[in-house]
Amino acid sequence: MKLFSCFLGCLISITALAQDRLVVMGSGANFYINRVSSGSIPLKSFAIQFDVPVAVLAQYNAVSVNATIQKGDLVKIPLTKNNFVQKARAGKYQPVYYIFKTGDNLSRISQRYNKINIDTLKKWNDLNEDYVPEGKPLTIGFLINEKVLFTTAAYQAIAYDTIPNPNELDAAKYGAKTIVGEMKPVPVPVPEPPAEKPVIINPAIESTKATPKKKQTKNIVEVVSEKQTDGAYNYKPKPTDEGYFAHSYFAQEKNRAYQFLTGDAGVFKTISGVVDRKFYVLANEILPGTILRITTSNKKSICAKVLGPLPETKGAEGLLLRMNNAAASALGISEDRFTVSISYIEF
Repeated sequence: MKLFSCFLGCLISITALAQDRLVVMGSGANFYINRVSSGSIPLKSFAIQFDVPVAVLAQYNAVSVNATIQKGDLVKIPLTKNNFVQKARAGKYQPVYYIFKTGDNLSRISQRYNKINIDTLKKWNDLNEDYVPEGKPLTIGFLINEKVLFTTAAYQAIAYDTIPNPNELDAAKYGAKTIVGEMKPVPVPVPEPPAEKPVIINPAIESTKATPKKKQTKNIVEVVSEKQTDGAYNYKPKPTDEGYFAHSYFAQEKNRAYQFLTGDAGVFKTISGVVDRKFYVLANEILPGTILRITTSNKKSICAKVLGPLPETKGAEGLLLRMNNAAASALGISEDRFTVSISYIEF
């Protein structure tokens, strides 16, 4: 309940931000966004909020460094190399949008805004093709904003305009979710599989105290054997495979450069992944939605999807990532902290 309340607070904050979208203005190398003052606010407050030197902001708006901006007045916030980024990064960032117009295309937008990679534009804006409808707000980068949640820039791009159902834990469909506060262990009943036919039993079905009848056993097998569809790919969970996301990992474009990292990992507890083998991780500096291949010292490997950044919790110091407990179980890990190697393609 505590975790749900924190997450609900995140959603409310993002919903409020969605009513105050930042739209890029200007041309050439002179880009900025407009802000309307909500009250009598010192210019210095805007400088701190958007990480712009107050002297630069004063000159940009032709006012004194000691000016007070009155309610309803417009302030131009310049986009500089210090406060505007066009890559995934953890911190307090808010998306900056370009409103798509008739005659635009992704190639032109890429060239206009610092030659940003077209594949990155597609990923940030959940586009599967080059077509973009007229009037669509298109994320082109991220502006530092000290008043937003501490989260990844990429998550802000995914979640800013479409608020997911907080009861759904499906990053493949909705994008990453920020987890705030200490994560409490959740007891998950994982019974031993039947000796005559090894399967992973659905905990919800196992919870019944009645003696299973033959018909009930058949239903359990049918639930476990149900195929999960990922586009044109049908996945049937197997206890020895690398998980639901393995197909996506190995289907990636091979001409891209792989990133390789080694470090310590921990575990967070959820009921997800026990049956469907959907493995998830929390990791800093890696774009949410990225598929990782994780290998341990016992030579076992799984593929997992990045949900979002690591929360600042006790014991998180120096961790490369945290994985859900189903992922740790699939790797044969029982320790609280262990070493892993990961590989992934960075967009």
